[in-house]
Amino acid sequence: MVPKSSDLKGKKILVTGGLGFIGSNLSSRLVVSGRGDDCGQHDAPPGGNLFNVSEIADRVHMNFSDIRDSHSMDYLVKGQEFIFHLAGQVNHVDSIRNPIQDLAINCQGTLVLLECCRKHNPEARIIFAGTRENTGPA
Repeated sequence: MVPKSSDLKGKKILVTGGLGFIGSNLSSRLVVSGRGDDCGQHDAPPGGNLFNVSEIADRVHMNFSDIRDSHSMDYLVKGQEFIFHLAGQVNHVDSIRNPIQDLAINCQGTLVLLECCRKHNPEARIIFAGTRENTGPA
C-alpha cells in the first residue's frame, strides 16, 4: 500500500535511484511539500544526473554507491522509516547487450536491499516501482 502524503511528514525517507527521472521528481516533491524532512538519496552513476536534484541538493543527503553493495546498503537502511526503491538498470539496449549485468543490478540489487532491511531495519516500509518498457507482444 502506498503511504498517504500525510504519513510521510517528519519521517526518515530513503530514495534509491534518487537521481533518476522518477526518483528525483519524487525527492523534489517530498522536499518541496515538506514531507521529506530527512530525505536521503542513493544513486550510482551513470544511473542518474545531479542536475535532476539541483534545486534541492542542499536539502537532501546523497550517497553514491552500487545498490548491490551490501555494506553501503546496510548503512543506508538503518533508521529509515520509508524506503522508495527506484534504483535499477532501465536502459533497454544495455539489457540486451549485457543481460547478466541487467539481471544483477535489478534482481540482486533488490535482494540486497531487502536483506539489509531484514537484518537491520525490519520495520521499514518499502515502496517499489518499476518502469521497464514493454517490448513484447501486447
